[in-house]
Amino acid sequence: MSFLVRMARGARAPRHDHAGGEETFMLSGTLRIEHSTDAAGAPVADVVVPAGSYLFAPPGETHDGVALEDCVFFVGAPGGVGRTG
Repeated sequence: MSFLVRMARGARAPRHDHAGGEETFMLSGTLRIEHSTDAAGAPVADVVVPAGSYLFAPPGETHDGVALEDCVFFVGAPGGVGRTG
């Protein structure tokens, strides 16, 4: 599964996971990935992803995200997306 996401400043992506991991490439704007936990349930530090950046979330990680400004990003999620919250 792959998709292009557009988020307005302040918009939130609800808590979710990606069974096969997630690759994100920020085309414009800035996104903060927050409230992350790894596959064992341990907390993972928040990450700010500015335009031009790449982020990999490994299989089993759960997180949500907030657009710090209007943004567009491409996501590759081989195992799809599951909503967890």
